[in-house]
Order: sequence, then structure tokens, then C-alpha cells
Amino acid sequence: MNDIYNAEHPARQTAIKIIEKVIEPMVGKGINGEEYYDLEDKITFMIAEKNEAVKSEDMNYDEYKEFPITSVCHTDLKGIGFDCDKVDDGTMIELASKMADAYCDCCFWSNLEIIAENLGIKKLIIK
Repeated sequence: MNDIYNAEHPARQTAIKIIEKVIEPMVGKGINGEEYYDLEDKITFMIAEKNEAVKSEDMNYDEYKEFPITSVCHTDLKGIGFDCDKVDDGTMIELASKMADAYCDCCFWSNLEIIAENLGIKKLIIK
């Protein structure tokens, strides 16, 4: 199964390993007062809290379902001539975050509109 939300998905496992190195796991309380002790539990509770917040705002939950767009890896950097021997996961996380910001600032919205129209998605008529 190639579902990123599957606990066994390689990308999820890699993300957990990266987060464990970057963020110190903490004991805390979940949405119903349950304690969580490890990062996997913390992630589960954080997702549940986000889902509950979206549902409680009386919105159409499916409208907020997210779909991944892209990713970045060492091979991408090597492909454009960078030496990645000393680039750690923390630097890659920062790079990915800044790339996401740059994409949103630069061309995300115009590309979204063009590609959606090319796929035949109808625009709402605003009066």
C-alpha cells in the first residue's frame, strides 16, 4: 500500500526518525486527557486534535483533506551540483520548509488555477 498515512509507509517511518532526532519527545496530554509517551502517540494525538478542530468549526471536513504535492531529497541537490556529504536531516527539513514557502509566494496560486482549469475543474461564478 502506497498510503503515506499507513504506519508502515517508508516515508512516514523516515519522517518519524527525523522528528525523533530534531524534536525531543515529551510526555503530554491528548485531547481526552490521555497521556502520550512516545513520538508516534504524540503524532496520533496531534492529528486527532487537528481533525476535531476542523470538524468542530462546522465545515465540510472533506474540503480540508490535504494531498501532498512534492518533496526534496539529497539526490535532488546532487542533481543540480551540490555536495550533500555533510547535509544533515535538520538542514533538509529547513530546506523543504523554505522551498514550500517560496513555492507559495512565487507561483503556487497561479499554477493551481491554470492546472485546475486544464483538468476541467469548473470555477464558481461569483456575482
